[in-house]
Amino acid sequence: MTGIRIPARLVGDSVEIEFDESVYSLDTLQRASLKYSDLASIAISRSASGSLCAKATLFEDASITADELGKVLVNEVMDQSLRERIAQQTSTERNLILSYTFSRSKLISG
Repeated sequence: MTGIRIPARLVGDSVEIEFDESVYSLDTLQRASLKYSDLASIAISRSASGSLCAKATLFEDASITADELGKVLVNEVMDQSLRERIAQQTSTERNLILSYTFSRSKLISG
């Protein structure tokens, strides 16, 4: 099985991870980073090559290591990416359901 290698670099109590923007959006990376904001400060920037970079610096009381945080952050980015794709693929159905629901409510008099 071949896989995509996501470049990561450990530096003391922080980890730097590069994400290919043709695969993962900025919004996806921000959503994934928010999940771990209780464990680390996560800064997102763009590298010279144009990829998105997340640098996560652990808080002193964090219950995991920087290496572990890097691994769970990558998994969460993939999870958020899948959620984004599902939302795009089902937006028509979601909008139809919402339109029908609100058309039968008494929120708007007409």
